[in-house]
Amino acid sequence: MAESPDLASVYHLKLKDAYDTEDKLKDPDAQKESEEQLVQLLGEVELQLNETYYLVGDEFTMADVMLIPLLARIELLGLEDDYIVSRPKIAEYWMLNQISSEHYSPAFPRLGMVTVAACLAKL
Repeated sequence: MAESPDLASVYHLKLKDAYDTEDKLKDPDAQKESEEQLVQLLGEVELQLNETYYLVGDEFTMADVMLIPLLARIELLGLEDDYIVSRPKIAEYWMLNQISSEHYSPAFPRLGMVTVAACLAKL
């Protein structure tokens, strides 16, 4: 910071935000509110996936790009049974997108639901 004193205030604001976020994570009310928002969001996603192949239709869009890291974080935290597996359309979507990203090749068409169903049966 000594080399760039004009950036010192920006660094201090970033640090303050990080500490504020850490404090919020310890607050049970904030945790409960976050969980309620997550449950509501996933409920809306489940309803949408009953209507469309992806979040906004039959094509992969930025909406899907935004959802997949959330699902990955849920899985990373070991909470997939509560938030993914308990929602059949989200579970199918998650499995499909994991398979598609791991095995994508332009030589092969998008994996069909039969393949996804077979993978889900292995869970």
